Amino acid sequence: MSISNPILAGVSSPVADAMKSVHPIESEVFQSKGVHRKKEDARTRILNTALTEFARRGYDGVSTTEIAKEAGVTQPLIHYHFKSKEALWQATVEQVFTWLKDEFITPLTEMSTGSASSALDNKAAMTEAIRLYVEFSAAHPEFGQFILREGTQKTNRLEWMVDQWMRPSLGVFIEAHNKGVSQGWIKNIPFAQTVTIVTASVCNFFALAPMIESLYGVNALDAEQVKIQSEAVIEIITNAIYVEKAESIVRDEEELV
Repeated sequence: MSISNPILAGVSSPVADAMKSVHPIESEVFQSKGVHRKKEDARTRILNTALTEFARRGYDGVSTTEIAKEAGVTQPLIHYHFKSKEALWQATVEQVFTWLKDEFITPLTEMSTGSASSALDNKAAMTEAIRLYVEFSAAHPEFGQFILREGTQKTNRLEWMVDQWMRPSLGVFIEAHNKGVSQGWIKNIPFAQTVTIVTASVCNFFALAPMIESLYGVNALDAEQVKIQSEAVIEIITNAIYVEKAESIVRDEEELV
């Protein structure tokens, strides 16, 4: 399965200027490394807290005052690092999609040799892709929560996230899906339906971890549960999207060339 997309060459920072106020003491020239490290830690703490709160309560459901309180910092410090609430929100989007690129897309690409020539090879690659996505979603349950929150309303924020991050990230998977359909080993189900079924099957279990624990008495984020979820999703999804006897179909087509 050959995978290529501009996003893999490195994630850009479309909101870099908005993410941090320009201030002379941010320069290494004006501070010791210890002071710089403390400021970086505070900024990271703000960013992680904001991601958690935006994922749980949505953009309109939380204020920067509440984020500051949860992060254990003053509100002016948030405005010092981020010019506005929207800039802070954009920075959280950049963070989660950078995680996606670093922990899922890039490793998946590195596992791909580009030499898969049969349905069996491609199925193995697809299985590993699903497994890797399950592991990523378990490590970052807020990713699924965040997407679910933002995806329920058509806003300028959603359009920005789709254009800047979601669409570029999906390019590699659209390519893989179309290749599988053309080779005859993936059913000709529209990509929108296929990717939504896969992401919902993977993410919801972890995004809804509190409900899963209350309802079924299991910790969705426990290592054993992550493994069970991985095997279950692979079994269900692959049976749903693979064409039976696809290996023989591909071999027959290759013999005709």
